[in-house]
Formats: sequence, C-alpha cells, structure tokens
Amino acid sequence: MFLDSLTKANELDQYGFVLTFVIISIGVIASILTFTYALYMIKETFWGNYNIEKFKRKQIHEPWLFSLPAVILMLLIPVIFFVPNVFGNFVILPATRSVSGIGAEVDAFVPHISQWHGVNLPLILSIVVIIIGLILALVVNWKEVTHQIIKSASITDGYRKIYREFELYSARGIRALMNNKLNYYIMITLFIFVAIVVYGYLTVGFPHVHQLHISSFGPLEVILSVVTLIIGISLIFIRQRLTMVVLNGMIGFAVTLYFIAMKAPDLALTQLVVETITTILFIVSFSRLPNIPRVKANLKKETFKIIVSLVMALTVVSLIFVAQQADGMPSIAKFYEDAYELTGGKNIVNAILGDFRALDTMFEGLVLIIAGLGIYTLLNYKDRRGQDERE
Repeated sequence: MFLDSLTKANELDQYGFVLTFVIISIGVIASILTFTYALYMIKETFWGNYNIEKFKRKQIHEPWLFSLPAVILMLLIPVIFFVPNVFGNFVILPATRSVSGIGAEVDAFVPHISQWHGVNLPLILSIVVIIIGLILALVVNWKEVTHQIIKSASITDGYRKIYREFELYSARGIRALMNNKLNYYIMITLFIFVAIVVYGYLTVGFPHVHQLHISSFGPLEVILSVVTLIIGISLIFIRQRLTMVVLNGMIGFAVTLYFIAMKAPDLALTQLVVETITTILFIVSFSRLPNIPRVKANLKKETFKIIVSLVMALTVVSLIFVAQQADGMPSIAKFYEDAYELTGGKNIVNAILGDFRALDTMFEGLVLIIAGLGIYTLLNYKDRRGQDERE
C-alpha cells in the first residue's frame, strides 16, 4: 500500500514525472533499509546456536499474559489475509463513517480489499525490496561494517578535518586575491563595477540605442574626436613612460577643447588645471622612479587586459546612454528670459557667480594658486645639500 500510494503521486497536479520519480526512489530505498534492519534484527535474535557459556545465569521469563497480545495478532494476520472484507465491514467501514461525519454516504468511497491486484509497479517494487533486503541482511556482515564506522567516526577528528580543509581553502582564496599586484586589484574593482551595472540592466532594462539624441557637431568636434582616438590607440603600443604621460595629457587637453566647443568655459578651466597638475605630477613621479627594464609581454595577460578595457569602455558608454534617456529636470528657460529683471544682467550664470558665488570663485582661484605653488616646488625641489634629486 505504501509503494502503491507513491506510484500514484503523478496523478496530483503539483507533482510531475521528475518529482514522482524522486519520491518513488526515496521510498524504495527507505523500504529496503527498513526491511534490512528488521530482518537482520530477527536473524541476530532468533538464529544461530544457543551458547550456554554466554548465559550462565538462570533465565527468567515473563508471565504468559505478556505474550498473549502477540499470539492473538499472530493468529489474526493469516485469517484477515484470507477474509479481509469481513473485518473491513466491521472495523474499517464504521470507523470511516464516524470520522467522515456524513454517515452511510461514505460507503461508496470505501475500497474493496483483495489479495491479488495483478502484476503492476508496486508488486515489482515490493519484489525488488525483498530481494535486495535479503541480500543485505544475510550476506553483508553489518557488525564489521558498523565497527569500522564507529572506529573511524569521531566528532573531534571530524571537526579538525573540516577546520583544516576550511583553513586550506581560505588560504588559497586569500593568496589568490592578495597577490601584491596593483593591476590585479584594479581588474577586480572594474569587474565588480561592471557586475553592478549589469545587474542594474537586468533588473531595470537595457538602454534603447535607437532613442538616442545626437547633438549637432562641426569640424572642430570631428578633429578632436579623431585626435583623441589616434592618441588613445597609440598609447597601447608605446612603452616609454614620458611619452605615455605626454600623450595622456594631450587627451586631457583635447577634452578641454571639447568643453570650449560646448560653450562651457568654467568646465574647460577646471579641466585644464586638473590635467596640467596631473601631467606634471606624473612627470615628476616618474623622474624619481628607477628605470626598470620591461620583461617580455605575456600574450594571454595582455589579451585579458584588452578585454577588460573594452568591457569597461562599453559599460561607461552604456551609462552615458542611460543618462541621455533619463527624465531630466524641468526646463529653466524662463529664468533665462527673466535674467535681467532677476539679477540685473543678461547672462544669468555670470550674474549668479558675481552676486552669490563670489566667495566660492575667490577660493577656486586660491586653489589654483596653491596648485601652481605646489607644481613650482616639485619642479625646483632640492635636498638640504642643494642637490637636485632628479639627477
């Protein structure tokens, strides 16, 4: 009956073929183990020769009334097997009526009990359970198997083994991550950044390229784009540090010209200052570093670096697409129309800078002065002996 109910699990809507197969497999394995330990318990208890040397004390048996329930059950089992429906009408049917609460209407749902149901899957599985259970109970020496398991099993040893394995794998992970290579750390950071952006795209959706708005451009923008592209590609093949720094600075100055073409002189000034300071700091730093000869490039590593660079570039470009398609703030054209009335000047930006941000502009100038003094100091630095360290 147990195996028959398992085979009918496929009739339920929530069970499919795969889940039904898994349930039947688990049920068969559990039945085999149950039959095995039950038969093994009977074999070890009642089979074999009686050894009087092991039981020198006089055996004291229970009163016969203790064995009476087992004797009654032993006699009823074969009788119930041959006439099951007689007992079913007097035991199962009244119990079903009492539990259901609908009276005699439940009689139609009470199954007819029979000894033979034909050759079907539950019968085949029962035969498999009996055969495998007999083999496991009568052939396998379970005492030896269990003794070996008990000898080898130890909570302390298991804990120590798990701790050693955990320590080994954690050490490998730490050595793989912390290898004192700056470019490796940068790659990990870039991959995490790309993973976060890709997760956002998978959650929200990818930007629509066909909806991009392309502003008008002239010859200056085309020339700057071509120059930036040529310099960027040439940086891949150049190996001299000073040349790389100068070309990188040229890209920054090209971006400054972009800002000028876009009529953003304040951004152009900031970009010019930042790029100048960065270029000079790179030159000063490289002039003080030892000239270490380059080793032969590894093709696999260089290819991997190029792939990382391309993926990062595509990610940043996609973010630009997203920023273009985002809903912007409401238009401020009305403020430009009323600029003279509100600020007393036709250029509202200059009026705001002059009226409300004069102090901020003054401190920006102070920052430029400090940066200039710092660059001058680095370029003309000498030690206490009056010797230039760059020599």
